[in-house]
Amino acid sequence: MYNNGTTHDIIPVGEMVKPLRILISSNSAWASTGYGVLCKGLAYGLKDMGHTVAVHGWYGLQGGVINAGGILTYPRLRHSFGGDTAVVANHFQADIVISIQDVWILPDDFADTLPCPWAAWVTIDGYPLPKPIGERMKSCRYPVAYSKFGLQMMEEYGIENAQYIPLGLSNDYYPELEKRDELRRQLGVNDDTFVVTMVAANKGYPSRKSYPEAIAGFARFHEKHPNSMLYLHTDIKAGDGLELLDICTACGLDHTAVKWTNQDSYLLGMDGEFMRQLYQASDVLLNPAKSEGFGLPIVEAQACGTPVITNHHSAMPEVTRLGWCLKPLQQEYNPLGQWFSVASIEDIAAALEDIYKNPPSEQRRMQTSYDLIAEYNWQNVLRQWQEKVLTPLAELKQPVNEVAYAD
Repeated sequence: MYNNGTTHDIIPVGEMVKPLRILISSNSAWASTGYGVLCKGLAYGLKDMGHTVAVHGWYGLQGGVINAGGILTYPRLRHSFGGDTAVVANHFQADIVISIQDVWILPDDFADTLPCPWAAWVTIDGYPLPKPIGERMKSCRYPVAYSKFGLQMMEEYGIENAQYIPLGLSNDYYPELEKRDELRRQLGVNDDTFVVTMVAANKGYPSRKSYPEAIAGFARFHEKHPNSMLYLHTDIKAGDGLELLDICTACGLDHTAVKWTNQDSYLLGMDGEFMRQLYQASDVLLNPAKSEGFGLPIVEAQACGTPVITNHHSAMPEVTRLGWCLKPLQQEYNPLGQWFSVASIEDIAAALEDIYKNPPSEQRRMQTSYDLIAEYNWQNVLRQWQEKVLTPLAELKQPVNEVAYAD
């Protein structure tokens, strides 16, 4: 079996259900992005349960169909933004299409063109629910939010059949607090350096991940604590984002105060072992984003025992267990028709100061890690997909086989 480090042991036991032919449509299949991680975890998890799974990677893949560890991967054909999904679903003879992508960019008639039911695992990161998302979800057989905030927004919009299934946490993430000093040395970090890490895509302007505010907040903190360092795990150059090093310079930070992941390695994708080491070598993960549909790095860092600083908006309060959730300074309206929230530079600096002086105890770090792993592990997530979506669908067909889980 192709092991991508995302699933837990799953064996066929229990209630008889029919294995399904499942097509996952993702706009970044196999990429080291949030959507790519979800696509891999769900695809291989469902395959291990006994389902037949294919992926339509309609963004980032071209050419013929490839076989990736027993999963057929279809490329984009003629159209972007899901325009080819119906063709692929027909070719694969799918029983269901599960989309992992921004649904507002899909064609208006996406559900009507499909030859089978559609389940959308959708990110909702602002309020109220924008009409382009809400109307598509009303046409979806199985609308699934991956945060409780998202579920609330769908219910308030009047989507009566909405479900909640959280994102899956890879088994790469767990606490190794006793190895922290060793890991810091491997990353070239001195023992007395206070490491503030950001793990967030550098895309769009204004920055949804609040890079200017975060860097400015760190700069104020750094004035008091010159032994601190900002580590940027992202694309530091402006493609469709910001020139982050220019922002650092404008905030008075020199090259000794900022470090970043090797850019070629970042673009090729870092494995879970590197990310676990990065989180555990850090003193805090800084993510005061204006919005998050879930915030997977927030959960990953805490699962490694590292505290976080986030923004009190959208899904972030529900996943922030070990750290600081900042009260937003102001609201920001985005083109989709929803509100985001902006944290203040002063509050970011103050939160860094607080965690510098009052770090959480080892006991609290370990307990938070265990709680998050128990709640968000992939076996739990896959169980919910089976019970809430796949079993109800399979019961509409003739049951011929068995797919279930180990307790």
